[in-house]
Amino acid sequence: LDQMPSQARTYLDFIEKKTGVPIWLISTGYSRENTIII
Repeated sequence: LDQMPSQARTYLDFIEKKTGVPIWLISTGYSRENTIII
């Protein structure tokens, strides 16, 4: 997460607040190698 752009982190925080659901996984592509677990 330290290498994530601040705008991306702000966006994820916004989604968490609006949905009330914590984000623990981010997909950046179609394969498993393109998954970030936070």
